[in-house]
Amino acid sequence: MCKIILSRFQSYINSDASELAVGEILYQKDGICGYFSKKLNDAQSRYNTMEKEMFAIWKCINHWKGLIGGSKIIVKTDNKNLLGNHSNLDKRTARWMAELTEFNLSYEFVEGKTNIIADELSRSIDEINQKFNESKKIRN
Repeated sequence: MCKIILSRFQSYINSDASELAVGEILYQKDGICGYFSKKLNDAQSRYNTMEKEMFAIWKCINHWKGLIGGSKIIVKTDNKNLLGNHSNLDKRTARWMAELTEFNLSYEFVEGKTNIIADELSRSIDEINQKFNESKKIRN
């Protein structure tokens, strides 16, 4: 696990949100720099998908801001809406977007099925156990 972000290497964040939590992984080519996961409270769990995905990015960037500083970060998300036009955002989401402009971020789409670690970090342990047990049944 890398302890500091090395500016000579590209940094990445894979981000995901579920109905229950948000999860992210920060990494560079030489290894994983950190994991982040946060359970959503009642109000946050009622956000729409776009809001949850943006909240996930905003929350992890603020969590890691001392580590990432001004480093260029590519944020990989499985939500195409985050890559498009942001002209009719609600005030809360627009505020998150404005705060994120302080960082050197760019965004890329990643297929949900390849966003495995961030996806798992955004799930409850019960959900993960259920998926594991289902995969064991398929193999047997």
